[in-house]
Amino acid sequence: MSYRDPVSNRAIGAFDRELKRAEQDGLRLNALRRSGLLRWEEEQRVKRRYRGVCLRRLEAAMNGTLPEREK
Repeated sequence: MSYRDPVSNRAIGAFDRELKRAEQDGLRLNALRRSGLLRWEEEQRVKRRYRGVCLRRLEAAMNGTLPEREK
């Protein structure tokens, strides 16, 4: 997305990247959990990295309950 205000554009871009990073980490943790290789310490270390909406995105990816992407 592109906005006329460059400050808003950078802020929204940074938030989008943080959400994507949380989703990728959640999918990685989900794969480790399914294979039986996920340690509790690793899960807590990744969860401490995120707060608020990003933490909810991480947990949704870990549980396999991510919403379908809009096209």
